[in-house]
Amino acid sequence: MSKSAPSDKDAGFKRANEISSSMLGMPGYADDSMLFVVRFANKLKTRLSLKDHDQFWKSLDAMTKASARPAEEFGGVEGRAQHVSELRQATLESVKDYPDLVQEFDHFCSVSRAQFKKYRGEAPSASSSSTPATSETS
Repeated sequence: MSKSAPSDKDAGFKRANEISSSMLGMPGYADDSMLFVVRFANKLKTRLSLKDHDQFWKSLDAMTKASARPAEEFGGVEGRAQHVSELRQATLESVKDYPDLVQEFDHFCSVSRAQFKKYRGEAPSASSSSTPATSETS
């Protein structure tokens, strides 16, 4: 089996660095909110056990879907807020041993929601950047 010459590896690393730098320079590709989401997701992946990591994403998915469903399915706005709050607690249970992840969770949800709307072509609402999922109305 032949080994790559050090110069081939250096050239590959240099090219990867050039591509990365050019992508980071693109507006909308690497703004602060997107980088926050990437860093948060990386913290989850590197710190949590596989079980807790999977549970985090399953609970978050359920929370996101519940908060998007009509309030009538939960007996009104209060019922939906209660259900979403319970799912939020289940999600936070996965990261309870990491205070920085707990502290950044609501910001992660808000930024993720705003990024999703941005890439779907929707204008973010005035409350999307600061309102946790539990306080949305129908």
